[in-house]
Amino acid sequence: MLYDGDPPTRKKVLLHLKGSALRLLTALVILTSLAIPSLYVYNNPPHAYNYNAMTINMSDIFRPQDVFQPFDKGFNYNVLLDVHSHSDYADGRLDPETVIQWHIANGYNAVVVTDHNYIERAIVTRDLARSKYNDQIKVFVGQEWTNCMMHMGFIGISELVEIPKFPTNEQIQQAIQNVHAQGGLVVVNHIPWSYFAGLDMPSKEDLIKWGVDFFDVTTGSTFDLQTLLWARENGANVVAGTDMHAIGHATGWTLLHVDPNNFTEEAIMDSLRTKNTSIIFDAIGHLVSTEQAEPTANKMYTFAFLFIIIGEFFHSFWYRTQSGAYSFVSGFCQGDHWVFRTGAIFSTIFWGIFLWIFFEAAYVGLCALKRYLARRWRQRKTYRMLSADSTENDTP
Repeated sequence: MLYDGDPPTRKKVLLHLKGSALRLLTALVILTSLAIPSLYVYNNPPHAYNYNAMTINMSDIFRPQDVFQPFDKGFNYNVLLDVHSHSDYADGRLDPETVIQWHIANGYNAVVVTDHNYIERAIVTRDLARSKYNDQIKVFVGQEWTNCMMHMGFIGISELVEIPKFPTNEQIQQAIQNVHAQGGLVVVNHIPWSYFAGLDMPSKEDLIKWGVDFFDVTTGSTFDLQTLLWARENGANVVAGTDMHAIGHATGWTLLHVDPNNFTEEAIMDSLRTKNTSIIFDAIGHLVSTEQAEPTANKMYTFAFLFIIIGEFFHSFWYRTQSGAYSFVSGFCQGDHWVFRTGAIFSTIFWGIFLWIFFEAAYVGLCALKRYLARRWRQRKTYRMLSADSTENDTP
């Protein structure tokens, strides 16, 4: 030991440094073992809340036709359609059954499930609606064609449409033709959002020439009045969607009419193809009642919380900037531009070295104190033994 009461020798110093290096290496291995999975979990965390636990009160069905006026006064309709909604695939929060129940409770009797570049969850939702909710709602398989140029909603498709990250005008036209060949319809989604997200959309005039069927003029509480007015002036057609990702306010309904005695998926698609639609929009809209007011904490998120916090610490040394919207194809639209916080990195290294020296000094000090106390205890024990022997020898 370095401090055992005797002067330190070269051998003792080297032995201590070897132990110190071993402790440092062990700490670095543990730190790295924590950092790598923590960074992954932090960047791919489970959802913090479980919205599916918020059971929707299906006995309280909202009727928007009793509360809100259609945009076209006197419009005759019996179908209330949401053309834009998401399931728990990718960035959605609700499983297929909760998606169905949310729409029924908000007065919809038709919905298109349009997950980003994915249709399998929409197929599951449609099949569930057919088997369990067929007399209440019709579900259509859709896709939100998501990339770095624009977002389009495809209604009534059976196959996924190819998604380039940066589609050319020709590829956009091919996608529209593909949807039409499948018997589907094409909706241009949330133009205001696309503008603020920095997407380089083609003009509305070009989109009309290329064959899009509708422009979606509602997204959440946003109402795109200018696109609606432009559509009316240029013979284009509009629809309303919620862009629903979780339990929240329903604000937009697409209106159309079918024969009440022939309320089928085919009849609704045929009515959509006539493009005789109107919309209901209200910025406040309607919020369904649930058996609990807030979503429950996701147990997987709670279980991974330590890794998320550690990952956040390591991730704070750098950040992504100017990345643009997420493409849902491969990464962000403007690429990954990383900025390293060199000051924070050097500060952490400095304090790490400082704390390491401090704890090593404390370790050496404690070891020296332990040796000193042990030596004092042995001395006192020896003194007591000698005193006892002396007393025995002095006894006559």
